[in-house]
Amino acid sequence: MKLLTTFIRRGNRNRSVVLITIGLAMFAGSNLAENVMPDWTTREVVELFVILTGITTTAVLFRQKGADNDRDEKERFDVR
Repeated sequence: MKLLTTFIRRGNRNRSVVLITIGLAMFAGSNLAENVMPDWTTREVVELFVILTGITTTAVLFRQKGADNDRDEKERFDVR
């Protein structure tokens, strides 16, 4: 929970724009699959792929850099 609040507090406009863009791309991909794919199974597989791609993209773009830095470690485990 501490990491989530730190992530939100340190958020900036660029992060917001990237997250909104990823969300809109996921929505567009899911909506496209819903309208184009006639088969239920194929549609669900494509929608699952869209979700996994969005999650993976978010994780890659927002991974913590410099996790072995002493300051980051102190902030991560600091219980206030």
